[in-house]
Amino acid sequence: MAIDSLSRLQKQMLLVAMDTCIFAVALWAAFAVRLSTFAPDFHGHYWWLLGGLALIRIPVFFRTGMYHSVLRHPNSQLAATTLKGMAISALGLGAVVYLLLLKGVPRSILLIEPFIATTLVIASREVLAKMLRQFIQRGQIAESVLIYGAGSAGLQLAQSLRYSEDMRPVAFLDDEPSKWGMRMGDLGVF
Repeated sequence: MAIDSLSRLQKQMLLVAMDTCIFAVALWAAFAVRLSTFAPDFHGHYWWLLGGLALIRIPVFFRTGMYHSVLRHPNSQLAATTLKGMAISALGLGAVVYLLLLKGVPRSILLIEPFIATTLVIASREVLAKMLRQFIQRGQIAESVLIYGAGSAGLQLAQSLRYSEDMRPVAFLDDEPSKWGMRMGDLGVF
């Protein structure tokens, strides 16, 4: 089944399922880091914490727009949106942990888990975007192009061409000798 044949709701639900798995891994990793063991003792709170985390974070992610962006074109707002959603949900989870007086849950988990989850969510979106671009471009022959000018406009053009089906940037050409041999993104400057 091609990803393009899925409805918007189905794609969003796939992201929600993926994020829930990420939250589970991040929560376990936070306990493992804090308690310095691969088999941390959750004092019976793991599933309650994970359920609370999902019930708080997923609606916050919807509200902040994490599930409304076009996945194959992640932009600079991805990190900001993720950080905003994580901060709001961490405050919510912190309130729940303190109100329920959960014994055996170190307070530092409330700082470690969002850091790990943020890293994993941003990385997952970038990896998915790259996989989708490769899937879409498979079997298509794109013309290799050189971009003249290794300044900000050239870099913007290279980033735009990453999504092109017809052209694929391979390098920058620049008349400024000090830029020769540098790398702009993943392209060399000659």
